[in-house]
Amino acid sequence: MTQPPYDERPQPAETPSPYPQQALLPQQVQPRRSRLPRVLMALAVVAAVVVGLVIWRVVHDHGERNRDAYCATLSRLTGGGSLLETAQRLGPGALAALQRLRTLAPDSVRGEWDDLAALMQSAPTSQLDLGSAARALTDVRAIISDANSSCGMSIQIPG
Repeated sequence: MTQPPYDERPQPAETPSPYPQQALLPQQVQPRRSRLPRVLMALAVVAAVVVGLVIWRVVHDHGERNRDAYCATLSRLTGGGSLLETAQRLGPGALAALQRLRTLAPDSVRGEWDDLAALMQSAPTSQLDLGSAARALTDVRAIISDANSSCGMSIQIPG
């Protein structure tokens, strides 16, 4: 015979669990594993990446280490005139001078110099269309604006 419960309320009947149950012995119970080491490792990796990006950003100069040589070469080539007059004056040597300036150019105007070099290399073999001329004029204006502001030059901006 079973012993009645201490209180008079009826006990709920045991309902079968929809999941299989496993009865483990005390020595078979695994202690819960802490996630703290994994979280700390993930935070350390994120912190290392952030520190690396900050250091790279501080150290990276965006091509400015050649700024003095670029400004001196540009000043010497223009001689106080405009870039268009310089290109006409240099004639066939303009492409070599342009390549020299292109290698020294800082990142802020490197794309403009690349566009002008591509245009000058294709100019002897093809006619200059209106779109290419407009893009070249825009590039020349950006280069002159950069030279005036960063190199202390006073080159006139065409048109």
